[in-house]
Amino acid sequence: MKTKKENEDPAFLRFFKNRNVYNLAVMAITAIIVFFIVQSASLPQKYRVAIGERSEYDINAPFDMIDERATEKSAREAANNAPKEYIRSSDKSGTMTSAAESFAQTVLNERAILDDLTEVNKGDPSRVALLQENSVSRLIEKVGEYDVSISREQASSILASISLYNLTSFLDSLVGRVNSYSEMDITNENINFRINSLHRSIQSGSDNQNLKNMGISFVTGNIIVNMVINTERTEELQEEAYLLGLESKKVVHKGSRVLNVDEFVTEDKYALLADFGLVWSDEVDFAPLLKTLVIILLMSGVLLFYFNNFCKKYFYDKRLILLPAIVIVIVMVACRVLRGNIYAMPVYLAPLLVAYLVGLWPSLMVNAYIISAISLFFGMEVSTLLLFFIGGILASFLTYNATQRSRFSVAGVVLAASTSIVRIVVSESVMQPQSYLWDCLTLSIACIISALLSIGLIALFEGIFNTSTPLRLIELSSGSSHLLKRLSFEAPGTHHHSLMVGYMAEAAALEIGANPLLARAGAYYHDVGKLKRPEFFTENQNGNNPHDVLPPEKSASIIIAHTIDGVEMCDKYKLPIQVKSIVREHHGDTMAGFFCSKAKNLYGAVNVNEADYRYSGPKPSQKESAIVMMADSCEAAVRSSETRDEGEIKAIVDRIIKNKIDDGQLNLSALGINDVTGVKKEFVRVLCGFYHSRIKYPGSETNDTVSIESIAQQWISPPPVATGPQMFFRRRTDPPPPQRTHPSQNQRLNA
Repeated sequence: MKTKKENEDPAFLRFFKNRNVYNLAVMAITAIIVFFIVQSASLPQKYRVAIGERSEYDINAPFDMIDERATEKSAREAANNAPKEYIRSSDKSGTMTSAAESFAQTVLNERAILDDLTEVNKGDPSRVALLQENSVSRLIEKVGEYDVSISREQASSILASISLYNLTSFLDSLVGRVNSYSEMDITNENINFRINSLHRSIQSGSDNQNLKNMGISFVTGNIIVNMVINTERTEELQEEAYLLGLESKKVVHKGSRVLNVDEFVTEDKYALLADFGLVWSDEVDFAPLLKTLVIILLMSGVLLFYFNNFCKKYFYDKRLILLPAIVIVIVMVACRVLRGNIYAMPVYLAPLLVAYLVGLWPSLMVNAYIISAISLFFGMEVSTLLLFFIGGILASFLTYNATQRSRFSVAGVVLAASTSIVRIVVSESVMQPQSYLWDCLTLSIACIISALLSIGLIALFEGIFNTSTPLRLIELSSGSSHLLKRLSFEAPGTHHHSLMVGYMAEAAALEIGANPLLARAGAYYHDVGKLKRPEFFTENQNGNNPHDVLPPEKSASIIIAHTIDGVEMCDKYKLPIQVKSIVREHHGDTMAGFFCSKAKNLYGAVNVNEADYRYSGPKPSQKESAIVMMADSCEAAVRSSETRDEGEIKAIVDRIIKNKIDDGQLNLSALGINDVTGVKKEFVRVLCGFYHSRIKYPGSETNDTVSIESIAQQWISPPPVATGPQMFFRRRTDPPPPQRTHPSQNQRLNA
């Protein structure tokens, strides 16, 4: 409900007070801050260097850098050095065999011609000598066609001195050897080896040396490469070698020296520095900046959408959206400072705090947001991301609804052990513990320090944002609360009534799954507004009722004002917002029926405006407010009646709650039919436990003189409450609170 001051605010100011606009502004500012943190962490230092000039700096790699140019060069070298695939050419093998056969036939033909001419002219020695000279010249010319070089003496010996049998035998052997070698793989790489091997084979024979020299000369000029490159297969091998070379990245590891001071800057070094943004440039590259900004804005938008649509109950006060935003900024700054060691970053501080201060589901989303933002400047591996996600989820569950500060210390130890186990499991070198033990130690220290820091920060955030955390509610419900002490001494009847309502509200909240700590604390403080005029309320009166001399409209205004006075008292003592809401809403907009009826009797029904006799509201907006409203009315009604019968108490409870439902007081509280049934059951159980009939013992009448102050003192210390996260999920099965002896109805001063 808007106040008069709010209605008088300028339109633009009311616009910025709108919850959606406020939330959008908070997340936008958070996104911008996170963007600058990410950019400051991801952008390395830049250096003024130029090709061919001396470096003025010792430049180390700020992170692991992949030298793409060196990798490309190495891959091309690997492709060039890849083994070539060959296939044997039958044509080239046949060429060698044909050449050997043709060569042998040529030599034999010249020998046969000379032999025939010598036989014909054997009687003319001069003629024979001339014919022999001609044959020698012709043989030298003929074998020269086969790249065979022989002297005249060798040719003369072959034609005239060596027997035809020996010549034929040698040539047949030569053809056989050449034919055998033609079947072998002869490549450019091994051809010399093949020729030399054939030389040794010829030289090892017993033939005439002139024949051997001729054969060796023939082999030298006629043994050729018979293996040709398989172009398709060779290109495939080169491609495989190239791709394999590209996979073997040339990495300049973080901290290693890239360029020394006074070292000349080469093209390769300059290109490496430029590729990783280490070269100073007067031009700003907005592309990576815009990319990072868009990603962070999208992440922040998703987070805001999630908060606005799925976590409304956690942000009952619009200021609370600031809490996760501040935690995000704090953790991001800490991670930026400690980014030198990824496992030393206090990423778990965020889920530890947000889960306890706000709620479980907001904590899980904040954890995902922070890890995603950190990965933008750290480039984390999938295993590390998995480690942080698992640890964040565990941290959220460990501190959600913690009711003891020691829970945070335990959470730190459990988190350290669990995340260390996960780190070992995801390690690629499980058999080499030295590779991850240091990481586990660093991670454990970070977890424990985060847990200890969270203990100190929760007190700060509780004070700043006035949150209804479990520990805060327990502290408010304790007997040491200054406001409860004032209530017990200045309005003891109201204090006793509030304690009774607290018992009922806590039991009912446990039964239906509401927050029992909030219900109990709200019940304890729901009537603190009566401290302003305690004597005007019957439970604090001692036989003198000031309403007897006041007009009904004045009495009604005093009674109705106790909710507004209670809200002012909550502001003065800085009670949590949800407790203040219970104080404001515990009467809804119900009517002060007694004084309205009294006014109608005095002034006539037509002269009475019933709206003047209604509470200002609003109606209960949360389950706990509705529970306190019903408990307040039921306890007062049962206490003022004379009945101690369970059936009659149940009838009173049914009637009171039915009236609330018929009046529409529970419409906004999200209570269902089953919830109302559970509330009734617990109210009857607790009320019957307190207001049961007792056996009168002889002399017990003397106990009727007990004062209301002594009764209040018995209730200064609050009842025990269920603790731990299970208190929100288990049904109430414990026995009712211990029975206390109460004074008789009349001596409770019409309370």
